[in-house]
Amino acid sequence: MIEQEPTNPRCPGCHFRCDLLDPECGRGVRLSKDWEETGELPLSKRERMKAAEKEGKPRPPRPDRFGDRRERLPFLFDMAANCFKSKREGDEVLKALQKHEGYASLHVIAGRAREDEHTARRILEHLEWYGLVALSYDHPQHLFAYLTPAGHDEVERIADERTQQVQDAFADFTDEELTQLEALLKKTLDASRPKH
Repeated sequence: MIEQEPTNPRCPGCHFRCDLLDPECGRGVRLSKDWEETGELPLSKRERMKAAEKEGKPRPPRPDRFGDRRERLPFLFDMAANCFKSKREGDEVLKALQKHEGYASLHVIAGRAREDEHTARRILEHLEWYGLVALSYDHPQHLFAYLTPAGHDEVERIADERTQQVQDAFADFTDEELTQLEALLKKTLDASRPKH
């Protein structure tokens, strides 16, 4: 049996295109009331924009998601900082271990890697499986980790990768721009420190 197309108008409020006589959302209810009052089928947002362009009206400016510059800057700082963070969670744990000369407790590693102890333990067990660290339980409650020779090599590889990443990021900057950026970042950090 072939279904017939419903003859009632469709709601232009969203992509579901519900029956305008029986809308299923708040926007549809408002459009339905407008249609009943005016007798004219409401236009979708796209249709209203096209009609305004035909009449020669300028398109309304897009709202700025981040407001003024002072609101955008913290977002840009976070984005820039994330560019230099390692994408592999084990890298931070390996670097934390290296900073403690290749040997540290779970508590110290978690603090240095900015992870909770449960996550740090899971990462260490994963790294042990790859042979990058050796785990030792000196006491049932205390887990210690040691960098293996392969772990030391991996930390060196991470450091080289990070150096290359930083060089690539600043390759297009002139010396003057780098000096200016450094001065601005220092000024920002000094201003953000608590004043005693």
